[in-house]
Amino acid sequence: MTQTLLNHFDRCLPLVDAIAAPRASQRNTATTELEPGLWNSPLRAELEALGHRFTKNRGIGAATGVQRLPDGGWLAAAETNRRGGGSAQVVFPHGTAPTGR
Repeated sequence: MTQTLLNHFDRCLPLVDAIAAPRASQRNTATTELEPGLWNSPLRAELEALGHRFTKNRGIGAATGVQRLPDGGWLAAAETNRRGGGSAQVVFPHGTAPTGR
């Protein structure tokens, strides 16, 4: 999840692109798992030259997200490819829910 947040806030990727970006997973083991987008990247060779070790993982996990927009509305985003793509929706995208709920 941290990678998605960094892609969105630090790299200024739109939320859906931040979710779709390739991921790495390190779980306190000797190797770090890489999705194909990083496995096939020149970055992998650079990191291996520094001593890092990797294993390939087809898909680390699916994610969805919501973003509060400047106008007060909401934007929902989901995976575009992992696990066949996802779905995300905002029930009341422009304002508050109707009263009586």
